[in-house]
Amino acid sequence: MSTEASIVPADDAGGVPFDDDFDDGAPTDAADREAVPGAPAYDSATILVSRGITYPTSTPSGMSALKSFVLSTYSGADLGCLAQPPREVRGGGSTSLHSWGIAWDWRWANPGPGRAIADQVIAFCLEHTGPLGIQAVHDYEACKYWKSYNGWNQATNNPSTGFGQSWAQWLHIERTWAAANDARSIGDALSDAGADPGRTTLTASDEAQDAGDIELPDPVLGEGDRGANVARLQDFLRFFGFADFTRSDGEFGTKTKAAVAAMQQRLASKGWYDGPIDGEYGPRSATGSATFLAAAKKK
Repeated sequence: MSTEASIVPADDAGGVPFDDDFDDGAPTDAADREAVPGAPAYDSATILVSRGITYPTSTPSGMSALKSFVLSTYSGADLGCLAQPPREVRGGGSTSLHSWGIAWDWRWANPGPGRAIADQVIAFCLEHTGPLGIQAVHDYEACKYWKSYNGWNQATNNPSTGFGQSWAQWLHIERTWAAANDARSIGDALSDAGADPGRTTLTASDEAQDAGDIELPDPVLGEGDRGANVARLQDFLRFFGFADFTRSDGEFGTKTKAAVAAMQQRLASKGWYDGPIDGEYGPRSATGSATFLAAAKKK
């Protein structure tokens, strides 16, 4: 059970078939569907059936938007969204929400950006649960799950469901039926709700107050890279005046490349860098910037 081939059967592209039977405890009455402040009312399988919502034939547009945002920003692997034909959850008699395409499974390791980024994605989902209609996040490796009707819960460690297993390196993310069918991009959905669309990319940290708040990323980073490591680099470049931009957006573009080149020139003048002035954040740039940061912290 350690390979992706054994985790995702060839005949089931609609998510990982380890979703537990939560519907037994999920709300079936509208009055019980919303308990976490700011969170959306939960759409369980029972609720969807009672509303006469039929199974879609293609992935809902809002789920495609969520997948596009996460994969383009953080990489990882798409383990599936829409189950065709519809299927029941493993270990229970209720229908999987993958059957309606409102659940998506994202692998965050092997391949993927790792555990730290998975934790940031969870935090992002819960921070914006209202505007994005996030109704559930299942963290299989950590053996816990969050629901909009009762918050965080500890799952039962069980290989048959995947919870608590070191090989279960994926998140299961659900949106409500309405949100799953919202064609807006993630950035537009947040902007329309009054959230800062510039924060749709998770950054490594909040605004740095002093040099001690700066955390340098690991190399190698270059033009076209995206994610929290790029945001860490941008925090450093902005804090020490190498950059002419004011926000760390996690995207390594031409301005970030120019800022890295300016940093390299400064490091070279101090004898802390002997590489090319190319705007690429490689091992020598990382070593030089670490020396620069250590000197700044001593002041």
